[in-house]
Amino acid sequence: MEYGFLSEDKNSVRKIRNMFAHANLMGINLINIENGRKIYYPLSEQESCLLLYQKISEVVFNIILKIIAIDVNIDEDIKRVDVNLVELSAIDTLNLMGWNKSDIQKIQELVSDGLVSEESLARIVDNTGPLNVYEMIFSNLL
Repeated sequence: MEYGFLSEDKNSVRKIRNMFAHANLMGINLINIENGRKIYYPLSEQESCLLLYQKISEVVFNIILKIIAIDVNIDEDIKRVDVNLVELSAIDTLNLMGWNKSDIQKIQELVSDGLVSEESLARIVDNTGPLNVYEMIFSNLL
């Protein structure tokens, strides 16, 4: 027997869960300040989602308590949450990864000419490693 709040109804738990599970999160990044620098954590990565969960878990837990009618004041908890998100385009991400301007220009031309869609480019970039990090690793190995 399936209960309404777990079914595929418009406002069901399953429907909301599926919306988040299948959302295109590739361009959305959690900004965390570390050693005075902005560090971008793409929400398509498990570690980023764990960091986000760490920041909001107390609030989520208290919201659940409030839903099941336990009197909890969540206003102060919500005010303490320090979460900043930014949506980066695939080109913005390539810039942050250390790609040079001429290669980025060539990629932009492929998109402009319709040979690569924005969505395909976003998926490719999401699976691309950060060149500036690789460069630093290899230069230290030599």
